Amino acid sequence: MKNYLTLFLYFLAFQTIAQPEITQANLPRIGDSVVISICSNPLVPGPSGPMQTWDMVYLTTSEEQSFVYIPPANGLLADSFPNANLCARSWLNDYSYYNVSSIAFSTVGHVVTIDPNDTSAMVFDNIEQFGLPYTYNDTYSDEFSGTFYSPGFGPLLFDGSLDFEADGYGTLMLPNGTYHNVVRYHIYREQTNYFMGIPTTITKHQWAWVSADYRFWLLLMEEIWDGFSTTFLIWYDKNPYPVIPTGINQPSLASGQLSPNPVRSGDRLKIHWTKDEPAVVSFVRMDGSLIHKQQMHLSRGSNTFDCPEIATGLYIVRIVSDSGFFTDKVLVRSH
Repeated sequence: MKNYLTLFLYFLAFQTIAQPEITQANLPRIGDSVVISICSNPLVPGPSGPMQTWDMVYLTTSEEQSFVYIPPANGLLADSFPNANLCARSWLNDYSYYNVSSIAFSTVGHVVTIDPNDTSAMVFDNIEQFGLPYTYNDTYSDEFSGTFYSPGFGPLLFDGSLDFEADGYGTLMLPNGTYHNVVRYHIYREQTNYFMGIPTTITKHQWAWVSADYRFWLLLMEEIWDGFSTTFLIWYDKNPYPVIPTGINQPSLASGQLSPNPVRSGDRLKIHWTKDEPAVVSFVRMDGSLIHKQQMHLSRGSNTFDCPEIATGLYIVRIVSDSGFFTDKVLVRSH
């Protein structure tokens, strides 16, 4: 009996130790350029519970797109979101504004662009959030409200609620690799929109897998009911950023310079840097889509980087390192 009791207590201790914790360090940061694979498979979130292995290697890519994380001041209608400290620009040229802290991940608002003359803004008066850090079996509930501004409709009110549950942890297998120390959460969200006093409710189930060893969401699945029909969305991160162990703060602005500018496609671009350190250098189109990403070691002084063979145009160069991030626009000309 004593031996069985010892094994039981050891098992309980292992269960406690093995559970990963997701913190602010696992959220995206300014300067991140994330390429995602949007998949055409049916939505199958898999089981909940401890010590799971979610085998998603079968996921099939239908298209590749990207998110670019920028300072909120650089986003569209930024003045509407003064409390945001992070902005995500999607491949659709839409913007999501967040407030990220050590205790919560909060949504401040969204901007949706159909065309230059049709831009809508969703501004939260009572922000939508879930708490940080979280681990398996943690739950969180929240209520939110705000105003939707759309051309031709005037201000429309909305409110809603969400229920968050970290319902599993374990190992996630994707087409691009196997990830450990993963926590899965499930969110059930309801939002009611009021048009001429008539309420319409939209519901969403979201399952997301996040690893304690990486930033951003490794895999996301959604089921959305808009009052008329159900739509599904599945995507995974093609090349996740590892967590930088130097802290959880947003990286500060780093000092750097690019030359020559303009540069010819395929020629060498000089990166003038102020510190010896590893870095990730990305070329991004003005629409936010990623062209090229390369890990390299930057030395104090002048470094050379081969400009990719790309069409003539204006591009954004982003450099992310332990000491901070640097971004600049570069004009590329063809030979």
